[in-house]
Amino acid sequence: RAIVFICRHRLLGKRDAMLSGSELPVIGGLHSKRHDVPDMGFAPEPVYLINALAQTRDPRLAARLRRVADMLYHIDPAVSDYRFSYLHSIGYAAELLATPEAGAVAEEMMLRGEIRDQLVQRGAFVDARATSDYIAERFAYLGLCLARGAARCGFLSGYARLADYLEEMRLYLARSARRELVELLGCDHGFDRQKWIAEFENRNADKSIRPQAFIEIID
Repeated sequence: RAIVFICRHRLLGKRDAMLSGSELPVIGGLHSKRHDVPDMGFAPEPVYLINALAQTRDPRLAARLRRVADMLYHIDPAVSDYRFSYLHSIGYAAELLATPEAGAVAEEMMLRGEIRDQLVQRGAFVDARATSDYIAERFAYLGLCLARGAARCGFLSGYARLADYLEEMRLYLARSARRELVELLGCDHGFDRQKWIAEFENRNADKSIRPQAFIEIID
């Protein structure tokens, strides 16, 4: 992290050069079909730069997130490819920057239909087989990451989206949303979505919802 902080000006320039074209860089060239479903350790180089620069908390990165978002004009919810990594980096950077500019980008991506429509709510009439689509599950997780980023930037929409995840059938997503709300608000209403909504709406009314950057233990 110290090396990244010292070299952040040069790295910002390198990131800008990589994203100077009309398309987002991908692994192996624009027409490569290898690794169509990458794991979290396989991403285009600009993604690693964004994630590293986010740890320096340099506010100049927020404008670069906007550039990435503008280039994500097409997201295919049936395919998990290099765009997933770029979207994840937006959420991660927003969590660490906790600025209105970064939050606006995370919120915009969070609300896109391709991402927003991937939740599977618990209920008597829900078929558990709906959770078998692993690509939809990845996008649901991505939506959670973007919601965390928006909430960390003080956006009420981020809190509201985290509350939606409390009713997610995939329990690890519901647990993650609950944990995030506990950390942000300092109380615990379990998985009761309505109580959480009342909690953050009341706090928003008295202006106590503020940006809270995610602090890692090593910070």
